[in-house]
Amino acid sequence: MKIAVFLGKDNNTASIYDVGIINVYDNENGYWHILKTIDFKLSNTGKFNIIRENIISIANSLKGCKVFIGKEVTGLLFNVLENKGFNIWEMEGKPEQFLDYVYYKEKEELNKEEKNEVIPFPIKKSENGCYFINLKKAQENNKGISSKQILIPFLKNTPFYELEIQCSHVPGWFENGLDCYNVEKEVIKYNEKDIKIFVRKKVCG
Repeated sequence: MKIAVFLGKDNNTASIYDVGIINVYDNENGYWHILKTIDFKLSNTGKFNIIRENIISIANSLKGCKVFIGKEVTGLLFNVLENKGFNIWEMEGKPEQFLDYVYYKEKEELNKEEKNEVIPFPIKKSENGCYFINLKKAQENNKGISSKQILIPFLKNTPFYELEIQCSHVPGWFENGLDCYNVEKEVIKYNEKDIKIFVRKKVCG
């Protein structure tokens, strides 16, 4: 398992607007070693698109790593990393103080996913391929289960025309994570915590 850690000059975890490095660590025979080091400095132009492209470039350079640790991982950095499937941790201190802890916690989560747990599944509304799920209730009743664990098996394996999702927010990974399923989404926001998303298969005109 590879773990990326954003560090400042004092070798302690840093926050998004600090200047520092990202070390990618790997565990071999119980010992951590650095696989690569990437300079981290966000563009100071203040232009959203440039900053976003800067962060995407950094995230792409972490290929093969899906765990990211920083002192504070918020805003655009959080959104980009979440959309690219990273598990994000906020920790203070030096890598040797927390790498083992994060490693074993990540292993625990992987083991849970591999067990035959009952994952909530959308229910069929009609015979014409329409399904529904209350994502908010599903996650409230199944602590620790992510929207990806619930929805991706359905998107991958179920022939459908429309999936209606009731939720409190649009999952961050929807921005880019739906592209490979040949679907489009419609978001209807009733208020800050009441949203419906309609995911439909793209059809030829």
